[in-house]
Amino acid sequence: MRPPGREPRRGWLLALIPAFSGGLFSFVPFLVGAMIHRSRRYALYAVLYTVPVLWLFVAIGTVEPESAWAGLAVFGLMLSWAGGTAHAAVVGDRLITAPRPARPTPAPPGPAPIPPQASVDPAVARALARRTRREEARRLLASDPSLARELGIGRPDLPRQYDDGGLIDVNHVPAEILVRELGFPPQAAAQVVLARETRGPFTELPELEVYANVPADVLARVADRLLFLPN
Repeated sequence: MRPPGREPRRGWLLALIPAFSGGLFSFVPFLVGAMIHRSRRYALYAVLYTVPVLWLFVAIGTVEPESAWAGLAVFGLMLSWAGGTAHAAVVGDRLITAPRPARPTPAPPGPAPIPPQASVDPAVARALARRTRREEARRLLASDPSLARELGIGRPDLPRQYDDGGLIDVNHVPAEILVRELGFPPQAAAQVVLARETRGPFTELPELEVYANVPADVLARVADRLLFLPN
């Protein structure tokens, strides 16, 4: 009993062609295989099995029947008969079985869908944007101080259009800016102005607490907004 799904073997029937033709048509099975498979190898076999037949017909009309050439032609035909029969019996199924179409390669899975981002609180978004602006302004101040002064970085008391994210130059803004923008106590803001006029500009954060009595908690809250630009 044939296993399910397996095609019956009929290729051996091709061996009957060279067997019953005495080798004259040994090329036929391989010619069929060459056409089905578009195979150069099977086409070459067909040519090889055709040569003895052609030589036989040439010998019949040109050489004496008792000559060695005639004997060689007969021997070649017998070789084609035996070889073609055996060869066709061995590869017969492959000759007549059409090649199976290649299975399509499954497409690789696409990228996983990007989950929607959680909505950002508007207040957080504004704070992050101002922080980014401050960082950009500090980089500009470090790379081109003259341009930074022209843009009014750290000077909200001056007319300007550049948004520096809320930076404050404690060495140049008036006391009311320190109170309104940074939350300095009025007395501490006044001491900042007095100290920078008497001892010179501030250079670092701790000096504000030492020389102007600015509360430490206020300084901690606004430390990233302070600039100490020289005169």
